[in-house]
Order: sequence, then C-alpha cells, then structure tokens
Amino acid sequence: MSSQDQDVIDKIFSTGYSLLASGNKVVSDAANKIIDNVSRIGTEAGNKRFEVKSVGTVGRSGRSPLDWVSRRKNGIFWGLGLTAMGMLLWWQVANLVKVPSSLPQHKKKCVLVLGDMRDPIIRSQVMDLYRRRFVVFVCPASVTKRSNYENQQEEDDFLRFIGPSSSSDLANFVEFVTKKGEDKCELASVLFMPNLSYYPTGEMSVGELNSEIQTNVSVYYTLLTKLLPHLTSKNTQLLLFNPSLSYNMSISHHSVEILISGLMQGVYRSLKNHKRVSTYMIHIGMLQVAAQPSNYKYLSIRGSNINDDMLLPVYRLIASHQGNWLLRLGNWIRTFGSLNRNVYCGKRSYISGLPFSEIIALLIN
Repeated sequence: MSSQDQDVIDKIFSTGYSLLASGNKVVSDAANKIIDNVSRIGTEAGNKRFEVKSVGTVGRSGRSPLDWVSRRKNGIFWGLGLTAMGMLLWWQVANLVKVPSSLPQHKKKCVLVLGDMRDPIIRSQVMDLYRRRFVVFVCPASVTKRSNYENQQEEDDFLRFIGPSSSSDLANFVEFVTKKGEDKCELASVLFMPNLSYYPTGEMSVGELNSEIQTNVSVYYTLLTKLLPHLTSKNTQLLLFNPSLSYNMSISHHSVEILISGLMQGVYRSLKNHKRVSTYMIHIGMLQVAAQPSNYKYLSIRGSNINDDMLLPVYRLIASHQGNWLLRLGNWIRTFGSLNRNVYCGKRSYISGLPFSEIIALLIN
C-alpha cells in the first residue's frame, strides 16, 4: 500500500471518530439538561408541599381552610340561602296554623248562644267568648216575660239578649248579621246549649217533663228553624252541646237528662246534612267550674278543668272553621273530611264514641 492510500484511510477514520465524538457530546448534554430539569421540578414541588404560610393554618393535606372555603363558596351560599328560606317558610306556616288567643281587633264577629245563663257551664262559655272579643247574643228560653228579659239585659249590659218568642228581636238580629259595609258583623257560630249542669232526678209529672223539654230543646229548635232561611252564608257553624254521659251509662234516676241527650242526637241527625250549616256535636263530660263539680254530681269522679277541656277547644273549633286555608284544612283532616263531627270535651266524654259504652262505664265508675 502506497503512502497516498494510507493517508486517505486515515482521513476517513479521523472524520468518523470526530462525528462520533460530537454525537456523544450532544447526547450527554441533552441527558444532563433533562436530569437537571427533573431535579429542579421535584425540588420546587417538595418546597410547595411543605411550605408553611402561617402558624395554625395548615391542615393534614397542607392546604389552608380559606382555600377549602373559596373552592366551595357557591355550595355554601346555596346552603345558607336554602336554610334561611326554609326557616322563613316554617315561621310563616307556624303563624298560619296557630289560632290567636282572641279575635283581632279589626275583625268583628258574633255568636248566638241558645241557652240559659243561670247554668254555670253555659255562663262560663258565654263569658269566655265575650273575653275573646266576640259580640255575644244570648237567647234564654226561661225568659218568657218582657220584664224579666229587660231585667237580665240590665244585669249583663255587655251582652245582647234575644227574646225567644219575640219576632222583632229575631228580625233585628238577622238585620245585624246580614248587613254589608264596614260595620258588618259576621255570624261565626250558633251554640245550641240545653242545660248542662243540672236536671231533676227521679220520677216527674207529665207537666214537669214537658216543661223541661220545652225550655231545653223545643224553644231553641223552633227559633233555629226560623233563623236558618235568613242566613246568607252557606257554611255557618252550628254547635250542639249534648250531656251524653247519662245517656251512654243508662242511669235510670236521671231520666230527664237521658231524654234531653236523646233529643239532641235527633236534632244532630236532622241538621247534619243541612245545606246552610255545618253541624258539630259537642259531647260534654265531667267538668269543674272554679274547682267545684258542675255536672254529673251523682258520679264519684272528679271532673276536669272547664277552661282547658271545653272553653279553649270550643273557641279553637269556632276560630278554625272560618279561618285561613291551613286552619280549615286541619279541621277537615280532624273530622275525616267532615264525616265525623263529634267533639269530646271533659273527662270521660270519649265514652260517647266507644262501643259497649255501658259496660265500660260500669267498669270505670
């Protein structure tokens, strides 16, 4: 091999070696840069993970509570808004279903009580309705003479009396409850109240029995039948009070009380489907007026307080009958869609609604 050929081969190997060395350097530099970048990123991530922004603000995750709140602020605002709205709605509903302790001053309503105020239970009922700002009309069947009627008006001048046989008094009452305008006074309820505290015991003559029936049922029923055609409202409330314990317990020596209770059952059945009135039967149990027994005194059982067990329930029944739609709905539910309008007031009054009540009464007495 000549020297010239040797020079050519050396040049080729030199050039290849130079290219290989340059490639190794480029690859090495690139690898070093990648390693440096990865190390730098890892160091920064580690520093951020363990960075302490302020004492007491880092949780287990290393994030501030403010960051947690900021990420969920929309949900928090929605939750607070819905909670406030729910509380407002609950407050409104609670006010709607709550019966006020008395009539509002701007509302003017009246009631008609068919009963004798010499009976302590009836008198307590009349006074309670008057204290609750009702205009109270009273029709006592025992007042037959005009002089007695005027004397009773003078004694209780805050009440308005109606003579049971006076056509002019009835006409004035109808005019009062049907007038229009700002002075109108709506008839809220009619309370049919025979004697509830006392009936004579033992046997009675025909004349005495006829007098009891006349003054407790006949007079009031006659007046009621005259009044109904003049009522403009088709939903006037009628409350029939029934001393039904004697009837259910079949106590023979109180035959008049049993007879009156049976007649009140008949009045209820004859009027419960009347188109102009919504009729309720109020079964009266054992009650106390001023801590003294007021009815069924022949029973050896202490009665309940009249304020809690009769006066307040009757007022709530009157107020809810023509109250707002929630009160009317509650009343509709309690009466099973107006199918059962029996109300029980006083101790043991529930016996009136139980089967075999005579046997139950014998067991508990």
